Amino acid sequence: MSGGVHHQESLAAAVGLLDKRALLEEEALCLNVRGRAEHCRRCANACHADALALSPDALDVDRERCTGCGGCVPACPAGALRLSGFSPVRFLAALGGETHKRQHSRQALENQWRGAMC
Repeated sequence: MSGGVHHQESLAAAVGLLDKRALLEEEALCLNVRGRAEHCRRCANACHADALALSPDALDVDRERCTGCGGCVPACPAGALRLSGFSPVRFLAALGGETHKRQHSRQALENQWRGAMC
């Protein structure tokens, strides 16, 4: 199998894995909810889709806006956000042993995959 074909197949497999997860929030862990004041906006600042609404009473995810990229997950210092069904080990295996990618969002991977197909 040529390197280009293998690369295209591994990107397609990785994008497929990203389609099988969803953003889950554990509101009780959110620093704002626990402290009853808006102390932190790290997850909202990391969200390129502007899908997170924070208040002292709630951590709300706008499911229509959320792309599921997971950019907010590592930004949350309390661990209130996570992706269901996502396994970094499976993701890296699907990439065919490639350990470095510059993009972190589903859209970026899809764009890269489409570019490899042209």
